[in-house]
Amino acid sequence: MKPLAIGLAIGVVVTAVCVATDSGWPLGLAIGAAFFVGVVVEMELVAFIAIYRHNRKGLAPGARWAAGSDAARIRFDSPIGTTVLDRANVLSIERATFLAVLTVRPKQRLGIPVALLPAILPVADDRNLID
Repeated sequence: MKPLAIGLAIGVVVTAVCVATDSGWPLGLAIGAAFFVGVVVEMELVAFIAIYRHNRKGLAPGARWAAGSDAARIRFDSPIGTTVLDRANVLSIERATFLAVLTVRPKQRLGIPVALLPAILPVADDRNLID
């Protein structure tokens, strides 16, 4: 949503400048639309490249993951970094084929390999979280 808003704002400003300087509506709209499309596409492309590079590091063959837990917290170690979650914030765990998706407060989802589930669910009460 932010790239669209930023692209729209830049497009409107460029259009207004073209109209104010008597360059005309058609030229202003053409340049404004070009800026809008350019900014939106560029921001999405930059985000895609950043996510791709980030995931390539953590999901590479041979990447080492680990997990552990105690009564209050769950910890995940990956090549990307370490994540620590409070158990009370875990709302649900959904299993996919090779991935477990943890839904945590506030409205976040975290994907982990299914092989790490036994390390984070040692208590039988926690197993009812799995959908």
